[in-house]
Amino acid sequence: TTAAHGFRPSQARCNEPGVSPTDLEHLAAAGFYDPAAPDAEQQRAILERLSAQGFTVEELIGMHRLGDVVLPAFSALVRPGARRSAEEVAASADLPLEIVQRVWRTWGFHDPPAGEPCWTDADAQALAVLRLLAAQVGPDLAFHYARTVGAAVSRIAEAEIALVRSQLEAPMRERRASAASMLAGYAIVIETLLPALAQVMDTVHRGHLLELGER
Repeated sequence: TTAAHGFRPSQARCNEPGVSPTDLEHLAAAGFYDPAAPDAEQQRAILERLSAQGFTVEELIGMHRLGDVVLPAFSALVRPGARRSAEEVAASADLPLEIVQRVWRTWGFHDPPAGEPCWTDADAQALAVLRLLAAQVGPDLAFHYARTVGAAVSRIAEAEIALVRSQLEAPMRERRASAASMLAGYAIVIETLLPALAQVMDTVHRGHLLELGER
């Protein structure tokens, strides 16, 4: 569940958000942060961002000891912001819960446990667009479209993950880079590559619309 829907940061923090020098010492002692690395400043920046999202030093160290902190924190970088449960989204959208859950599955995502927060505001906005489409063409065609989009984007995401893990994460693991360094590298990719890829997909999508329309 954590891997599929993202780590849920603590809602209550013992200290004020931010990474103190003492926190950095603890993170360095745990091997999570490398103050001697050339990208130490970028590592500190990503730690500040994770702290602002609710991750505590203890949580980061605990996940690191379990073997892989990259994926949960990566999730928070890719899909930032608060999470809502399907029940909450259904109530706010005035839709039956079954419809909201069906949309989630149609997009190709696994069913979360009841009440688990996994919907972002962007997800809710996409749901609103799908609802508008259903009003125009009917629910069956709208769900067919959503299923097609989910399958296509899943394949694109698989290619992106394979590329980034082989060209970014694998070399960093080989040279035993810290988890914070890996996350800093991922943050750069997410913030520069994802918007560019979204633009590429929009451009190619428009080209295919025109070509298929001409046929």
